[in-house]
Amino acid sequence: MASIIPVNPSGASVAANESSAVRAHTLPYSYWGVLCSLFVIEVLAVSFNFDSRSVRAVEGWQQWIRHAGWGVRACGEVAIGVLLVAGPTWLFELQSSPGFSRRPRTNAALLAGNLLAYAAFFACSAKLLGADGLSSPYAPLLAIAWASAGLATFGFWAFAILPGYLWLRLFKSCPGASALGALMGAVAYGVAICARDQWQTLAVYTLYTTRLFLWPLFSDIVCNPAICQLGTTKFQVEIAPVCSGYEGMALIVVLMACYLFVSRRELRFPRALVLLPIGMALMWISNAVRIASLIAIGSWGYEEIAVGGFHSLAGWVFFLVIGVGMMVAARRSSFFAIDVVPSPEVARTEVEPATAVGADAAYLLPAMAIIAVSMFTTAFFPGFDRWYAARVLAASAALLFYRKRYAELRFTISWQAVAIGVGVFAFWVALERFGPDSNSGSTLRAAVASLTPLSRAAWVFFRVVGSVVTVPIAEELAFRGYLSRRLIAADFESVPPGKLTAVSLLVSSFLFGLLHGRWFAGTLAGLAYAFAYHKRGRLSDAVVAHGITNSLIAAAVLAADCWSLWG
Repeated sequence: MASIIPVNPSGASVAANESSAVRAHTLPYSYWGVLCSLFVIEVLAVSFNFDSRSVRAVEGWQQWIRHAGWGVRACGEVAIGVLLVAGPTWLFELQSSPGFSRRPRTNAALLAGNLLAYAAFFACSAKLLGADGLSSPYAPLLAIAWASAGLATFGFWAFAILPGYLWLRLFKSCPGASALGALMGAVAYGVAICARDQWQTLAVYTLYTTRLFLWPLFSDIVCNPAICQLGTTKFQVEIAPVCSGYEGMALIVVLMACYLFVSRRELRFPRALVLLPIGMALMWISNAVRIASLIAIGSWGYEEIAVGGFHSLAGWVFFLVIGVGMMVAARRSSFFAIDVVPSPEVARTEVEPATAVGADAAYLLPAMAIIAVSMFTTAFFPGFDRWYAARVLAASAALLFYRKRYAELRFTISWQAVAIGVGVFAFWVALERFGPDSNSGSTLRAAVASLTPLSRAAWVFFRVVGSVVTVPIAEELAFRGYLSRRLIAADFESVPPGKLTAVSLLVSSFLFGLLHGRWFAGTLAGLAYAFAYHKRGRLSDAVVAHGITNSLIAAAVLAADCWSLWG
């Protein structure tokens, strides 16, 4: 294995000559390539042999096994966001660090651990996802072993990539960029879920485009736009919204939007904005290629491979290739990029002021904790979220951990903030008739009523505490305290509290709206809370206004039986 070589073996200071350090250090790309190939093979083997969604309908705790793939997919997209945003800084950190070395026996032990854990995971998957796996009296123990083996497989692989202390150093080097990348992946996943409802609008165009790719290969093409069915006489697929390609399009738009903002000083505007529709078009075409490849593989007699992990894995590969390829091409194209390219030292200098003291993480992690827990519970326990308390506890833990960083959260009475909170509640209720799902209120009411009296009281308690306390603090820290100022300057703490520009106001409010199911009402609410923040320059005013709105919503739900407000 190639290793990172210290610049000065005699022990002299590496920081004294960072430019030569970057040139001298060699990263083990070949070794990483082997490990990544091993990981892909392991994923393919599980995907081709097992599909958790193929198990029969189950109830209770078994649902999280049925929907395990969704949770893994969501975590994967968050990880991709982190790598794309923080990856360049991580590479520079590795190249300019003193280096690491490890004995071959350590690498062999980690790889052996990965293979043994994977063998256990594969065996547990075969038993648990089999015909009688979930009905077995030992199913709970088997499920715990299955999940533990899967985590161990990934853990051994991750520590084979880099030692644990280096992972810790990388996350400490840019916690804000890591959190921003995770937020990007989470928002993109949420946008993709919302966009799936519009799948029928463009379904027919996807079918015809896919058929165009199949035309040179097959003469017996079968296409039925009425039910979104396409294939050949030997193998046909019905294209569901989950495979529509909207997820990749949402991811690429969010990715390129973040890239355009981060590289705004190196790119030519407004022509660089062309990258957004180009990215969407490339993802759309790649989705048609992916579906056509799936049909071709199935028609050639490899149905298990086609319906296994191929099409989801191919989607990830296309996204990575297109996303990274567009960023590299944009920086090397004179049409998009300005001639002067900052050196790595300059790029590192621009990143460090905002991240050195962990301010980014303090403002982002409480909201990220809520998003991460909600994604997990939604993926593994779809439908009614009976584990809402976990969101409150996760956000509270992050807020307590960083409590010394929140100097601007000095609560004082502001009647303007109270009035804004009441006003937001008024138009939120007025816009409720245009909500996404008119039946969500009755569904939620019935789900809460089905709980035991003690569980029902606990759920309502944590729902109120989360809505009134933890959610307003976490979201205002992230969107008003951090994002609205981060859009003005990389060192967001250098921006006076409450200062806003048109871009920071609109972008932060729009992203705040996307985080909520009612995006239009959410965007208006974000604008109102930003005004409360701007008026006196105190973030506590935005928190109070947000808390007043959610308090009135909670009162309307519990006193007036308006459960759709929580739906």
